[in-house]
Amino acid sequence: MWTHGQRGIVPLAGFYLWQRAPAGYHQPYYARLVNRAVFGAAALWERAETHDEVIESCALITVDANPLLSEIDPTGQMPAILRSEDYNAWLSSSVGQANELLAPYPHTRMVCHPVAPYVNHLEFDDPSLIRPAGQ
Repeated sequence: MWTHGQRGIVPLAGFYLWQRAPAGYHQPYYARLVNRAVFGAAALWERAETHDEVIESCALITVDANPLLSEIDPTGQMPAILRSEDYNAWLSSSVGQANELLAPYPHTRMVCHPVAPYVNHLEFDDPSLIRPAGQ
């Protein structure tokens, strides 16, 4: 996929990561950018066709976590967040040039906070999932 240029950009408002608490449970955190309501994460896509089925798939590219997110999960990864001015280069440049865009997003331009433990429970799907825990 990578060498065939099947690159895409997935719009995100934020993403979750989990911190292992001393008591043994995983505390979810919501991470987002400081001054952008929606941002683009680098992705790869694929389309496979068989005689009776079409399967389209997408995968976010991850990079090593920046210092802010490493405090939450020291072994973690984060989505490869693209600067808006790099969107076109990600989609249309050579493999080498596109690879240079894959780096941890600056931690000074991000915020995160703990949220209630309802993340990943199908019965919950509302704005409370991104509110700081206890609010």
